[in-house]
Amino acid sequence: MPHRARYKMGTVTRLTGLSAGLLRIWERRYDLVVPHRTEGGHRMYTQDDLQLLLHIKAQLDAGASIGELAQQGRQALLEGATPSAPSHGHVPSELNVPPRVQSSIERWRAALADAAETMDVAAIERALDEAFASLNTDVVIYQVLHQATHEIGRRWAERRVCVAGEHLATAVFNRRLLLLNAHARGIKPDSPKALVACLPDELHAMGALVQAWELGRTGYDVTWLGAALPLEALENAVTAVKPLAVYLSVTMPDLYQAAREPLAALVAKNHRHICWLVGGHGVPASDPLLQRLGVGLAPELIEGENPVVSYGDGVTENQN
Repeated sequence: MPHRARYKMGTVTRLTGLSAGLLRIWERRYDLVVPHRTEGGHRMYTQDDLQLLLHIKAQLDAGASIGELAQQGRQALLEGATPSAPSHGHVPSELNVPPRVQSSIERWRAALADAAETMDVAAIERALDEAFASLNTDVVIYQVLHQATHEIGRRWAERRVCVAGEHLATAVFNRRLLLLNAHARGIKPDSPKALVACLPDELHAMGALVQAWELGRTGYDVTWLGAALPLEALENAVTAVKPLAVYLSVTMPDLYQAAREPLAALVAKNHRHICWLVGGHGVPASDPLLQRLGVGLAPELIEGENPVVSYGDGVTENQN
């Protein structure tokens, strides 16, 4: 890897305010930034890449268009950029979050974990009500809910949160995410359809629900099929709904291994006009069996990514 390619996609999106999906689109259309790829396929950006993207973002905010900027070329844009990007690999962990807001985020995280510990559903609901009323939805999902889930898991490992408390908090979190999905913006009669579910025996649905929300808020008509979906039921849904995209989630490698061959058989029958994606911590960096059929693997989706935009680059046509 080039010694200067040290910024991950997630870092770049946080520092620039540009979405991961937008960066991928620019990568395909323009020659301004071409990130290095690791052996696992993850994008890595150099200091110059980051500096350039910060400059582009400032110019866009001032009224320029990306087409106009692209015509200037990478070198000319770099020469016009000011040296404001972080150096020596230092990246702030909470970009552009004022200390007062960060303090509130940490307080709500702790309140949710405390409520899981005492099995106080009213306290969980109250903390979520306050967070959603005070913060951007993205911040609540990724900095409050996501981090609170990790804290609850840590306390569970310490035997401070019981299984029932963890299940209680997860159920409330998932219910909120389902409500967000139900009110997703931009759905029209001709919106592209997507199915989202968890692989067979996968009971952890929160990650899949977040991805359903990411798809829904960018215009997909999402059908949520739930946790632990049998592949036979998924095949029936594919036939009935005729989706443009199918996103499947799995957190455990053994569940992925158990499902990969029957999933490959299903994809082989229905893959021509569908973007198939499998994401989650249970997904390997590569799997020739599924990738040969065009299935995208997303072991590390970046916060705020639309999985279809990020991993479904080859699917550009509707199935009809």
